[in-house]
Amino acid sequence: MVNRIDLYHPMCAQYNVRRALALDSQSEVLPTWIEGFHLGEGVFRIEHREVAFPGIEIAHFFTENLFSDRHVIPEGETHFSLSLYPHHPILSWMGYTDPIGNAIAVHRSQIEYTSGLPPGWHGLYICFNDELLANLDLLPEKFWENSQDPNQAVLTVHPIRFANFTRFMQQWFPTAECLYRRGLLTPQEAALLREKFLCQFRELLDHTFEQRGDRQIFKPTRRYWIFATVQAMIDSNLAKNFTNEELCQQCCISPRAMQYAFKEITGVGVQQYIRARKLNAVREELCGPSADPSTIYAIASAYGFSHMGRFSEQFYRCFGEYPSTLKKLHKSDIKMRKSMIS
Repeated sequence: MVNRIDLYHPMCAQYNVRRALALDSQSEVLPTWIEGFHLGEGVFRIEHREVAFPGIEIAHFFTENLFSDRHVIPEGETHFSLSLYPHHPILSWMGYTDPIGNAIAVHRSQIEYTSGLPPGWHGLYICFNDELLANLDLLPEKFWENSQDPNQAVLTVHPIRFANFTRFMQQWFPTAECLYRRGLLTPQEAALLREKFLCQFRELLDHTFEQRGDRQIFKPTRRYWIFATVQAMIDSNLAKNFTNEELCQQCCISPRAMQYAFKEITGVGVQQYIRARKLNAVREELCGPSADPSTIYAIASAYGFSHMGRFSEQFYRCFGEYPSTLKKLHKSDIKMRKSMIS
């Protein structure tokens, strides 16, 4: 399933809608994708909307009838299942019943998965490639200790957080379908769509484990990865005045995820960080060991500063002295050292 699009392929997305309507659940005209499902008698309607990215498939499933299925999770995959609407919360996985509608079932490779769903059920299936899931670090190591026991692999999350996440997903699917219908599901839009989902899903799980006090991180979080990736791009192109939109598109992340990462790690926003990094680079050149004859304007322009008055004010607020004062002090220090050597 999730390996349909190569994990290492440049970011892309596929949108797929599968619907079936029949008068008889035993009809021979049913599409092959319904095989393995067990439906109630009489008229039924079933719908499956899916957005697939490299390593992730996200599907909204709806059935008008009593519904059950049974299959084995494919090798190398992990599946998350949850109810999308609160008005039909009764949902059963391997004998577990969710009476209040704020639980997520998590099943890993080779687990035999069964479910029993009430009529009119709206559900969300999220399928991850295990390699990608490990890199994203969405769940603590402690959780996976019991991952082979289906009765233990159930997350009960905070109801308000759960409601916020399901509301987000109710808007996320129409957005994906709209982009697809208009022919705008480009690699850039796909990357933002994927990152928005991951950001919301991570917040849901992070809050859950913070409340339980058992979240243990043994590798860098995704926010550190985002920060390191954007930081490397900024440092290698200090002369360029990046916008947040350009950084997000080139790094395939959402603006919200990028801002969260920089706020958490540096305490400032992205543009504040870029400005501070540029000002430090100018200061390093002004205080460099070589007697560079370049003017302050030339050095500042090389780092993307075009308004000298604004640049001087920003420099003063950052370092407590103006660039002209710093250069004079540096020149006099060089002359003094040369006279001492001679």
